[in-house]
Amino acid sequence: MDRIATTVRVESELKQIIERIGKVRGMTFNRIANIALKDFVAREAATVEGELSALLDDLRAYRERDPDFEQAINAAVKAELAVEDDPAEGSVITDAAEEQVPALTRKVRAILDA
Repeated sequence: MDRIATTVRVESELKQIIERIGKVRGMTFNRIANIALKDFVAREAATVEGELSALLDDLRAYRERDPDFEQAINAAVKAELAVEDDPAEGSVITDAAEEQVPALTRKVRAILDA
């Protein structure tokens, strides 16, 4: 397996502990760091794999319960209707106000209307 050099910043106390372990075990800092990183990555990969698998199972179960996403669509519509003063709601621009619209916006609208 190819090895590449990289820079890692560690807390000074942790570095001292690793160096002490290295003296006792006859191992370099680099070797200890590689072992620790491999162990960490193996544990985390297994955890993430389990979490993603559970999420996939949940999504499959949801799809079976609501194959056309009707419940999700209805929930989204109800949530949208429940908001009385929606800041994302646009406003109609009349011809009188059109001159206040930036030129680029007018060009985009002209393209979209074509």
